[in-house]
Parts: sequence; C-alpha cells; structure tokens
Amino acid sequence: MAVLRFLIWGVPGFIVALCLNATLVKLLGWPFPIAYAVALGVQLSINFVVCRVIVFPGSEPGTVVKQIGLFTGTSVLIRFVDLGVYSLITALLEIHFLIVQACNVLLFAVVRYSVVKWIFSPK
Repeated sequence: MAVLRFLIWGVPGFIVALCLNATLVKLLGWPFPIAYAVALGVQLSINFVVCRVIVFPGSEPGTVVKQIGLFTGTSVLIRFVDLGVYSLITALLEIHFLIVQACNVLLFAVVRYSVVKWIFSPK
C-alpha cells in the first residue's frame, strides 16, 4: 500500500529535518523560520529519492528531470504554506517549535501524499 510506504519512509527525512532544525536553532542560534526552511530543503531532497525509489518504484525511467521539477515545485508551494503556518504559530503562541514542526508534518501529509502520488504514478 503506497500511502503506508509514504508515511513510513517519510520518517527518516523527518528525523533528519527535526534534528537539523533543533541543531540550527538551539546550538547555532538561527531564527526559527530560517532554520526550518533549511531543514525542509534537506528533507525535500531525501524525500524525492525515497519516493522515486521506494514508495513509487514503477516510475518511468526517462521522466526523472520532469519529476524533479514537479516534485520540487509542488513541494516548495506546499512547504511555503507550511513555513507560513509554522512561523505564525511560533510567533504568536507559546508552543515549542519542535511540536509545531511535528504537527505541521501531520497537517500537510495528506496533501503531500496526493500530489506525490500524481507525480510518480505511471502515465
């Protein structure tokens, strides 16, 4: 089941992003939005490879450049909204930034799965 693979194999990228975000904020003193944006970029790269190779292995071999473009473009749009929600919540509410990050992952998972399924499904 692709949705289960998507959720399970999204965990490594999430863990890397969470650790990176915490390191950039807590150890290096970066502002929340900048650290989160960098963490999202790293997570995006990991997730592309995982989606193409493991979650949707039946992708057509010749479409990798197109898939990178679609994956990156749609991910940036989704993550831009994600970053806005994250920034708004961390600025206005006294909720720990890593809790907000974890909640955003769940909030945007359904949208991301639907878009990624469309990108990697054989045409």
